Amino acid sequence: MAVTIIDVARRAGVSKTTVSAVLCGKSGIKKETRERIMEAIEELHYVPNFNARNFVRKRTNILGALILSPDTGRRNYEFDRESGIYPQNVIDGIIEQLSGTDYGLITELYDQKSGRLPQMVRDSRVDGIFVIGSLHCGLDLHMITGERNIPVVLLGSMRPDCDSFMVDIVDSVRIAVNYLLEKGHSRIGLINCSPAFSSSMGRVQGYESALRDAGIEPDPNYVVYGESNTGLSGMRAVEELFRRVGKPDSLICANVSTTMGVMRFLYENRINVPGDISVIGHEDSVLYGYASPGITAVNIRKEEMGSLGAALMLRRVGGDASDLPQNIYMKPYLVERGSVAGI
Repeated sequence: MAVTIIDVARRAGVSKTTVSAVLCGKSGIKKETRERIMEAIEELHYVPNFNARNFVRKRTNILGALILSPDTGRRNYEFDRESGIYPQNVIDGIIEQLSGTDYGLITELYDQKSGRLPQMVRDSRVDGIFVIGSLHCGLDLHMITGERNIPVVLLGSMRPDCDSFMVDIVDSVRIAVNYLLEKGHSRIGLINCSPAFSSSMGRVQGYESALRDAGIEPDPNYVVYGESNTGLSGMRAVEELFRRVGKPDSLICANVSTTMGVMRFLYENRINVPGDISVIGHEDSVLYGYASPGITAVNIRKEEMGSLGAALMLRRVGGDASDLPQNIYMKPYLVERGSVAGI
């Protein structure tokens, strides 16, 4: 006959509720009582039925990470840890925070244009959802959660009605522009991502405000929007910029893929970096350290964002709804390498 929690309680001389509290990791149990229960568990070779317990609580102990993709049928981000591209680094931070807990993580690529609930929500497989990436402006979060009342934490977007972590996009581009201005640059191009993203507008705001503060009126011809977050899109965008204004003295690129596409275009056209043009990437990456020259970049603290978001999620799934939604902007910083030269 299988050993039950009642058998453990009898052996330890405590109530069934006390044994359950110890198994759940709750505080407030005396050390000697906890030790007595653990000894009884070991002596009886008791194996807790976590699946049954979660069924009663309607919990799965699984969290979901939705990686937003704005283009139907197209993958906008490469899922390579070494690439340093946005989603994977955020996920690394989540996993680090979840280690040592009872929670696991599943991921799903989600097309924002689909109008369908994510599979993980339809299957009732998750206790909470991380939404990673830049939400389309105006996307209703009910398109993601449906009728399920589960916690949602946004990582890379900001909504006042939802727990959100986002790098201060405006400040991040201001940092890049001000650095280039200090180096003597003034004809600064911005290779942006699609205007469908809220982050895209934030980059333009930071770009224009930094130039105006320096007494330079922004020229909209120096801002080019890519079709998507890919290297090919970056190549096409910088080619369009050159067609409009000729060769600028410097470039700021929206993300890792865009930056690598821009660098490829410059290499193929024998434009030297930083001798002929300076380049700054907006998302820092280990790839930038391997490039020749190394690419100066703004670090937007992706792994830290994931870790802090996961810590808040654990509070939410644990029943902590005592405060208002947390909206946290994370301050970026510049990593200097070799892709920017003074004039």
